[in-house]
Amino acid sequence: MDRKKILIVDDIPANARLITHMLEDVENYDLLVAMDGESCLDIVRLTEIDLILLDIMMPGMNGYEVCKILQEDETFQKIPVIFVSAKNEIKDKVAGLEYGGVDYLTKPVDMAELKARISTHLKLSDLQKSLRASSKSNIKLKNQYKSLIHVMSHDLGNYLMAINGFANLALSRVDGLESKDSITEKYLEKIYTSSENVCHFLDKIKELQAISEDKMDVYLETINLYDLVESSISVFTDRFDKKDIKVDLSGLDSSLVVMADYQWLHLSVLNNVLSNALKFSDPSSKIEVFSVEEEKWTHLVIRDHGVGIEESRLQKIFQTDMKTSTIGTEGERGTGFGMPLIRLWMEKFHGRVEVSSTTRTDGSEDYGTQVSLVFPIYIADSFHEIRN
Repeated sequence: MDRKKILIVDDIPANARLITHMLEDVENYDLLVAMDGESCLDIVRLTEIDLILLDIMMPGMNGYEVCKILQEDETFQKIPVIFVSAKNEIKDKVAGLEYGGVDYLTKPVDMAELKARISTHLKLSDLQKSLRASSKSNIKLKNQYKSLIHVMSHDLGNYLMAINGFANLALSRVDGLESKDSITEKYLEKIYTSSENVCHFLDKIKELQAISEDKMDVYLETINLYDLVESSISVFTDRFDKKDIKVDLSGLDSSLVVMADYQWLHLSVLNNVLSNALKFSDPSSKIEVFSVEEEKWTHLVIRDHGVGIEESRLQKIFQTDMKTSTIGTEGERGTGFGMPLIRLWMEKFHGRVEVSSTTRTDGSEDYGTQVSLVFPIYIADSFHEIRN
């Protein structure tokens, strides 16, 4: 068993000897004595003390003042202090606890009670030390995992880009041949598509890590939402045409302005929302984009009429530690990190994201998912361009 250093502080030698005599039969205690507050602090600074038995009424610096100094120093504030004093009024005990003491005993001290109190507080102190050490260990391990993820994402991305590039090059050569091997071409297309999907997945991991650690520059500026939505829709023109999906912008105010970072709102927020709406929409259906203003908020709403999201999955949609990605109506795949990223970016823009959904199995004819990107209402001269 580890030996514990207990410091007894009392200006009356007879009192110090009495307490020493009470504790000297405890084998794992090393007992030290200080006759005043200054000596107590000197010993604490030179020796690792596990517990202090502290008198209050001492010449010069009293016990309350000693405890206050210990509490103000991060190195010593975790040492348990038990006040041992002849002052036995409630107000004295309350003062002792307020100054940072963990317990209060009145003189004359009962030996059994003294030993029990010391044993209890030493065990509590050991438990707290263990918890702090465990917390530090977890933080260190977490940082190691972050570093590992960063290195793996970077290196894997490089390898996959090479595979993706070679697959694309091989496909171009197959296309140039008069006699094509359809099986070879099929597998090359699968290699190209798979490597491209994994590269996209790794990019999302790196973006999620960077924004979580506040390593992304955010430049807030005024943005016309109608123009931005049109720009995002143009990115998916081929995919909209392929599924014969129409986008209705009739409910979107063409003059609506918000404050956000154009690049991240465009690429990581709106493109993600539109991509999800497209992925889960049935062919030949419609996606509505409209705006709503209420009180201090502007809502940009993207509403699809697709398969919807089950309630159990909807509750986990913003969690990065849960797999929420599902396959779209025509086999489209996602990373599962889209909605957590959207939430993080909207918080950077001082806004939020709200999602509601009804599945076709719920029995409603009006099934689908509605995503609201909620921004503070922009009022000219009330915002400033700022970099986070």
